[in-house]
Amino acid sequence: MYHYHFKKHLDKNKFIEIGKEFIKNLDRISNYQNKTYYRQKNRINKKTCMYWNCKEKTYKQDFYFCYSHWGDVRNGLVDECPKCHRAKDTSYGYCLDCDKQMRTFHNQKDEFSKPKKYNRYAKEYSPKWDKEDAKTNKFFVYMLLLKTGKFYAGQTRSLRERMMEHKDNMVKSTANQEPKLVWFSQCPSREIATSLESKLKVLVDKNPRKIRTMIIEFEDLMNTLDIS
Repeated sequence: MYHYHFKKHLDKNKFIEIGKEFIKNLDRISNYQNKTYYRQKNRINKKTCMYWNCKEKTYKQDFYFCYSHWGDVRNGLVDECPKCHRAKDTSYGYCLDCDKQMRTFHNQKDEFSKPKKYNRYAKEYSPKWDKEDAKTNKFFVYMLLLKTGKFYAGQTRSLRERMMEHKDNMVKSTANQEPKLVWFSQCPSREIATSLESKLKVLVDKNPRKIRTMIIEFEDLMNTLDIS
């Protein structure tokens, strides 16, 4: 407790003020003890200090703090965390555990709220494909030549239907571009097809000469097999 040294000449009013301050301090400590009493039911070990990261034993049997933190409570340096209701420093809004949890939550929320950048080379996938994909083991990767001289790489389950969609301007990327099929290859699964499509897209942007070589070899093969 606080110790006061009184001099003989201390006047009566000053003595009363000191007494009121002393009583007020005791009331504050008592209120904090009463406020946190029911929180003790949630503690794993009721004999440990209520300070958020302290594992020391309580100062006395009916106390909720160790000796050092009990002194901080008396000096007004400790209050209750509004989230977990354990004791913390008054200079912080939350104890360190709750502060970390809240920061992590907000960071994750911000991460999910930010729109993801479109990756042209990422493998494509749609849940709508699963039902029909299970019925077949034939998938196609194809290359189109557009009227601008650029190439377009795609993959599909039905090559004939997909070509009709391109010609009818139903595909935004090739609409009004007069797409012409110049290369295709068959794959046994959608996963292999999407992987090959992704690689072809990289070649289209970074090494179009390689694409032209593939098309020439494909045309030679078609001519050799007399397929038109």
